[in-house]
Amino acid sequence: MRTVDHAVETLYRPFIPPPLKHLAYAALADLFKFLPASKEKPQAIDIRQKLQIASWMSLWRIEMEKKSAFGLSHALEHNLGARYDIPHGITSCLTLAPVVALKAQSLSHEDKEWLAGALYYLCKPHTGSVEDDVLALSMDIQRCTWGSLLYCVTRRFDTHSDSLVDDLGLHSMLSEYHMPMEELPKIAEMSVEESSLDEPLLQKVVALLESIYS
Repeated sequence: MRTVDHAVETLYRPFIPPPLKHLAYAALADLFKFLPASKEKPQAIDIRQKLQIASWMSLWRIEMEKKSAFGLSHALEHNLGARYDIPHGITSCLTLAPVVALKAQSLSHEDKEWLAGALYYLCKPHTGSVEDDVLALSMDIQRCTWGSLLYCVTRRFDTHSDSLVDDLGLHSMLSEYHMPMEELPKIAEMSVEESSLDEPLLQKVVALLESIYS
């Protein structure tokens, strides 16, 4: 799931050239196909090899003038995982889908289009709206997360459709890791600062964390 996180955040991270974004699309197609297959057949070396190649395609080193987290999901994971002993991949399961839903509101139109384009590679139908396409991608990662619940209701989205996190049996909540709820604003503040985002997003990030708490 950490590799899925890398591929998705590659699609809207600043200064990533288009060829690398297309590699991220290819990675996502294979990850959504072969992660469930690997769960079913954990000893299948050929499947694991395809996942290793997808992992390679999902992340390329890019030199930045200013060091920052890979994206908001990664920034949240850095601050949650180390402090509360949450496994690396599980933090991706917790934060990625709601962050993608948040990005449907906050990204530039061009970056939304890059995220929405992932639906084609996952063989999923487009909704007719780039914002709704981004929310649909959030639902494909994990259904009915914060920000995409309204999409479920207003668009009559199938809340029982497949989603990657649930198919892998990796659904969890922050409260399972004995994190004090009063720490959420602090985690949000550190993550917004680490990912170099604007201050007005802070309250939305607090709400995002509250939605995955319990």
